[in-house]
Amino acid sequence: PIILLNDHYTLGSYPQIGTIASYHLTKLAQKPTGSKLKFQFIDIETAEKNLIKYSNWLNQLFHGIEYRMQLEMLK
Repeated sequence: PIILLNDHYTLGSYPQIGTIASYHLTKLAQKPTGSKLKFQFIDIETAEKNLIKYSNWLNQLFHGIEYRMQLEMLK
């Protein structure tokens, strides 16, 4: 399959057989061309739950970075 990212052109007459969950796009973008990928079907409810988990993790990461930066500024 061909995977189109954010800067893709219009699909034209090509069929769209699936969508990659947005929380996996960062990992996908780092894969070199020709990498082997495993696709798994998930329903919309699972995708939404996983997106919430990913968003919470990202917020914790950003807060942790901000906290560490504040500690460094106090030195």
